[in-house]
Amino acid sequence: MIHALATLAMTAISAQAFTIPGLPGFPSTGCAKALPSGSAAPPSRVPIYNLPGDPAYSVPEQDLLAAISFPDGYNCESQAIVLLPGTGVSTNTTYGPIRRSLKKELANSGGVSVVSVEYPDLSAGPISTSAEYAAYAINYFRYNYGVKPTVLAWSQGTLSAQWAELFWNSARASSRNLVALSADYRGTLLANLDCSTPTVFTPETAAVFLNPNNLLIAAKQFFGFSALPASPAVFKSAVANAAKAGSSSKTKRQQASDPSALAAAFSNLVNGVGTPLSQFAQSLVLDPSSFFGRVVANFQQLGTNPQNFDLNLDGCLVAVSQQQIGSKFLAALARNGGFRALLPTTSLHNAYDEVVIVNGATGEENASGHLPGANNILIQDYCPFVPTGASGQIANIEQHAWPLFQGIPVAAIVLAVKNGGAPTIDQIKAAYPPSYCATIFQDNDVADALEVESILPGALAGILFKPTPRVLVEPNPPAYAA
Repeated sequence: MIHALATLAMTAISAQAFTIPGLPGFPSTGCAKALPSGSAAPPSRVPIYNLPGDPAYSVPEQDLLAAISFPDGYNCESQAIVLLPGTGVSTNTTYGPIRRSLKKELANSGGVSVVSVEYPDLSAGPISTSAEYAAYAINYFRYNYGVKPTVLAWSQGTLSAQWAELFWNSARASSRNLVALSADYRGTLLANLDCSTPTVFTPETAAVFLNPNNLLIAAKQFFGFSALPASPAVFKSAVANAAKAGSSSKTKRQQASDPSALAAAFSNLVNGVGTPLSQFAQSLVLDPSSFFGRVVANFQQLGTNPQNFDLNLDGCLVAVSQQQIGSKFLAALARNGGFRALLPTTSLHNAYDEVVIVNGATGEENASGHLPGANNILIQDYCPFVPTGASGQIANIEQHAWPLFQGIPVAAIVLAVKNGGAPTIDQIKAAYPPSYCATIFQDNDVADALEVESILPGALAGILFKPTPRVLVEPNPPAYAA
């Protein structure tokens, strides 16, 4: 009863003023204080830590606050968007092109304030802990600046967003809508391959793995050929149109790639790959027993509990263990009603995602990015080909990171921030004809695409080599999700 009353109280927040139970209200209009670019979040003006009806935070409030920043400043008259990252990458690195697109597209409608949330350990720890950072950031902006933000999440960030919106009633009441990119609501086969042998060979995962397209996707991911199309038909089409792509005209912006974006791409690649390898080397020198102890423990399980023997020998990151198909974490999310849209939600995914292996034997409705009740957009359904200029086109082989700069997803994000709700494909077509199928959104260029793509090798290196927090067995979800 208390939980239900608290939920109703949080949901009843009005557009003009709102209160937290037991606290004085304050107006949601006006400007608390404009902030310059790169600002850290000032201390909350309202006590929002451990609100009634929410699970108790396990993370100290000062750490939750320290994770929030305003990379592009705060505009008092703007809409707002909260950015949540994926596994092994930083938020500001991930969303550079999207931030630039939002700034330009919304310049004449009050602009947008970007709220960046950096998860600890680059999202390597428990997803439920990352969700605490998401819930606090959403409430922080709502209660301090009077605006319900759009929530934008990519990859693993879609799970932390869903967990936060499910269990933190205050965060759900404080959110305007949600856009999910390359989500893995049903998990990803690659996490099973990284973490645990037996779970790969269950009937559920076998149906996914034995899908011919998925075998090709997994093979090209394993060998590093992430730029190759996923199916022979698409490959043949891409080759047939290669001459058109090579001779096509480019926009003025694409001809003049931003040198700073190219420099960022190079930095992302070097730092992303170098940092986890360096950390791994240091851990071997400073604490060799940590690594070798886990390897020995892993082999010992062959005799005691073979089901938990790990292909990676050293275990896998906690967050990766929770993204396995059939994981305890995903089961808890579904059991508590989280496998459905909790807000106006648009989920955009694609058929050739090399990280989230998406399509099961029974079709798109079983794709990992398909969320019941959401506006689900499988990008190739609407854009099987992408224009290359003049009258040329090539097959659309969009993959895991491409929604961070590609036409349909970025257009959906702009419309979600500008208009609210869950943008439909018809609304996207009407707002951005005929460029909504473009490989690169109209405000971005090739350098922007490279800036985003360059984060994936580092993320993969972190997943394989980051020394902590690694486990041999997936931990149980928090008690409140039992």
